Amino acid sequence: MFKVNKALFGQATQLVAEHSNNGIKLVVTPDYGGNFTQLWLPIDGHLLNVLDGCGTADEMATNELAKGILMAPFANRINNGQYVCNGIMHQLPVNSSVQGHAIHGFAHSLPFNVTGTKATQDFAELHLKAAYGTGNYQGYPYPFNMRLSYKITKQGYFILSTNIQGMDYEVEMPVQFGWHPYFSLGVPVDELLLQLPPVRRLGVNDRLIPNKQLETFTHFNEPQPLLDWNFDTGFAFVESGATNTIRLLKPNGWGLEIGCSEFYPFVQIYIPEHRQSIAIEPMTGTTDCFNNGMGLIELYHRESYSAAFTVKPIFTSIEALRANPNGQQTTADFRAPTNAKLY
Repeated sequence: MFKVNKALFGQATQLVAEHSNNGIKLVVTPDYGGNFTQLWLPIDGHLLNVLDGCGTADEMATNELAKGILMAPFANRINNGQYVCNGIMHQLPVNSSVQGHAIHGFAHSLPFNVTGTKATQDFAELHLKAAYGTGNYQGYPYPFNMRLSYKITKQGYFILSTNIQGMDYEVEMPVQFGWHPYFSLGVPVDELLLQLPPVRRLGVNDRLIPNKQLETFTHFNEPQPLLDWNFDTGFAFVESGATNTIRLLKPNGWGLEIGCSEFYPFVQIYIPEHRQSIAIEPMTGTTDCFNNGMGLIELYHRESYSAAFTVKPIFTSIEALRANPNGQQTTADFRAPTNAKLY
């Protein structure tokens, strides 16, 4: 049986959804944009927190690595923090000092209200909502509502659904969102393998802004070691209208499957310098999409957009995946929803 309880996290409150028998657990912090810091799943014969999240409230308050954050209403970088919308030049705060860009939006700093929870024998759900008003953040004058829905099952299948609704009565608003989880399997990244679905790599300039060139990239079509690979790289999924699956694996075949629904057509992959975890970031649009238009969403009053991604534990054969990269040699048959069901 799942239970949903509250726990103090510094001055904030966390929601803890935990199964009383098998220990599968999800921890979410509504006060910090719905940040999810813990996801305990069965991996390699024991429970493992597969997220490299913020361990303390002080770390979450600064969160220099953007661990577990909601990126909205833009994800990753906006070139120089500038964009034009509805004929007006907007200047966002430049908060990426290295490249001089605006980065990761501001929804991660919004307090979300808990609109409902549900706990059953088979699953637990958490539902959050936040509203952003006009002019509360420099350079983004467009009001919106956001809803987040988290679901964890007793098998360890996790679904995170996101919905954003435009609330401006007069003009369309530019939108992009994504998530920034760091995944860990309890060992350094250099000991893991990565498998990507068919993708194209986004070419970038020396300031990591896309140049709109899509490059063929096939190295990780089969599971390949991450040793010596450095990523801060965006990819476009080749297959549209379908769930795209990314696998992070230990050499013995235990690992994670991250499924991006068709409404997340892009993903950013990043390995931090400590190389103890890897960020796999589902995104609705590319870096700088407010300027390059790649994946840009434009919403009028009360129009909305939803997307979902999933995480599940798997045990598979590396050799079988190399022989049949599109095969589904996993412990269970589970598919990401093609759209978000929100409450």
